[in-house]
Amino acid sequence: VIPSATASVVTYDVATFDQDDVVELATGTATPIQAGIYWVHGAVGFAAADVVADCYVSCLVGKNSVILGSSIGHTSTTQDIVVSAGTLIECNGTTDYLQMAVQHNFGVDKGTYGNDFTCYFEAYKVG
Repeated sequence: VIPSATASVVTYDVATFDQDDVVELATGTATPIQAGIYWVHGAVGFAAADVVADCYVSCLVGKNSVILGSSIGHTSTTQDIVVSAGTLIECNGTTDYLQMAVQHNFGVDKGTYGNDFTCYFEAYKVG
């Protein structure tokens, strides 16, 4: 459940792929164990029944609680909405951590779709 008008870090019930055991589900963080450049991408979706017209949904990705990539979607009607954001982020392989946050202004707390094709977070080393 995402509160209205507050950027909230997304937490997860399960990590589908986590071969290096770097994901902390309860905090929604991934702490890469190898230094390098990572492609970090996330998406969040809300079902039409939870969407309020003339509002926004924002997806934010970042490192160490600093937003480095974002996108915003405007809800012109009460239809399903999915917003995603991605960027390349350099990590030191020891203390840097990655997260995704979501923000909306629906006026009340709303739950996300909660499935793995409209609400997900991924990070993988590219360099």
